[in-house]
Amino acid sequence: MTLQLPTVARAALLGLATGSRSFTGLAAQVLATPSLATRQPEQALGRLRVKGLVGLLAAGELVGDKLPAVPSRLAPPVLASRLGLAALTALLASRAADVDGRARRGPTAYEQGPAEASQPPEVRAPVVPTTAYVAVPVAVVASLASAFLGHAWRGWASKAFGRDWPGAVAEDAAALALAAVATR
Repeated sequence: MTLQLPTVARAALLGLATGSRSFTGLAAQVLATPSLATRQPEQALGRLRVKGLVGLLAAGELVGDKLPAVPSRLAPPVLASRLGLAALTALLASRAADVDGRARRGPTAYEQGPAEASQPPEVRAPVVPTTAYVAVPVAVVASLASAFLGHAWRGWASKAFGRDWPGAVAEDAAALALAAVATR
């Protein structure tokens, strides 16, 4: 039996992962997107080449984060991109939970068959599920907190270990674990 986390909890975990490593939460969500998704953007994200590209970006960030020339995660453009990626990831998680929930409940009248062409567009599944209105801000705040806590952790670990990479690797492991739990 698989435990399903509430959407807001998933968004918080993905936000924490994104605050540590920008692409980790998004990569986990994209990898969890079914390849047979029927609506956009999930249909595009479910393609193997998109999953591979996002996975390569996330892996590249894990490697590149250890380089001394990488700017601080707290620099305004870098922090803004993390927060934006956290918001996007939470929106995708909300949409995935909305699809999963409708699959368990069964199709709506609109989704049942040929009558769908005659239904007005407002009957369609929402582009932004109602859970996203809470999940997105939660993920952004979690990402912001994680960015600041990760920065403090790396400073402490650098002093404690005499080098930066042990703290960076521990942070990588935490981000990957958070993302994995959020998308299972």
